[in-house]
Amino acid sequence: MLMVFRSTMPPGSMRNIVLPVVASAANEPPGTRYEIIYSPEFTREGTALADYFTPSRIVVGEERHGSSDVLRDLHPSIEAPIFHTSFEVAELSKLADNAFHALKVSFANEIGRFALTSGISPSEVFAIFQADTKLNLSAAYLQPGGAFGGPCLPKDVRALATCIADAGVAAPVVGHIDESNAAHTHFLVTEIERRVAPHSHILLFGLSFKTGTDELRESPFIVLADNLLSRGHTLTIYDPDLRGAGGARARASLPAHLAPLAVERGPGGTPFDLVVVAKNRVGQESLPSGCPVFRIDRL
Repeated sequence: MLMVFRSTMPPGSMRNIVLPVVASAANEPPGTRYEIIYSPEFTREGTALADYFTPSRIVVGEERHGSSDVLRDLHPSIEAPIFHTSFEVAELSKLADNAFHALKVSFANEIGRFALTSGISPSEVFAIFQADTKLNLSAAYLQPGGAFGGPCLPKDVRALATCIADAGVAAPVVGHIDESNAAHTHFLVTEIERRVAPHSHILLFGLSFKTGTDELRESPFIVLADNLLSRGHTLTIYDPDLRGAGGARARASLPAHLAPLAVERGPGGTPFDLVVVAKNRVGQESLPSGCPVFRIDRL
């Protein structure tokens, strides 16, 4: 027998609540007479049937791989990618979906309120906004990793938040983007320190605000480096984007306390207590061997 739970629930509910209750009632754990899986519904009120038969994907959380095979027979004609994963990932994927949908509505309404107050057409603004399927309506920027930075996003977010506040419009989503960004850097420092002892030697692999550029203005990794130094750690900084003449100019623009820490060539076999990979597309072959690694670029 296969028991399928579909309701939205917080991560840990299946493992910590549902499984023990069912096992107690059955007088045995799953695996012999029954199996339990979690497959959340990604349907909307009003279009639930259409959403069921044309899903964007099917998510299956299971304790043991293969326990959900019979589920595939229930919808053989449905063509959609199937993700087999843990209970917790499946549970959080459903909650993340709903939170993102709510975030989109709230963001659109905040910009809409500001537009109306300013005599601007909200529908025209969002017709232009929605026309960008390369960045706006896409998977772009939707990979957990480092905080945002650079010469554009931080100043423009602050400018928009200030304009909205000056107009007397309530916009807590836009108004707290910068605060959320700072909180993420604090979280990363906490995660790094959870992996090392006090006064450790850390290699920060990446310093410019994103891969493929030597731009250091408003780089969140400079803020990260300052936080680690202030906590007493020894830091070496290496960024392949800061090599060559352009990189040399960028390194020369670093604050006096960081410039000596930035090396032009990879540290090779230097032993580090931890290697922190800040930016994406950094090959493992470039990292010192034998050192523990914390990848911000692949959280």
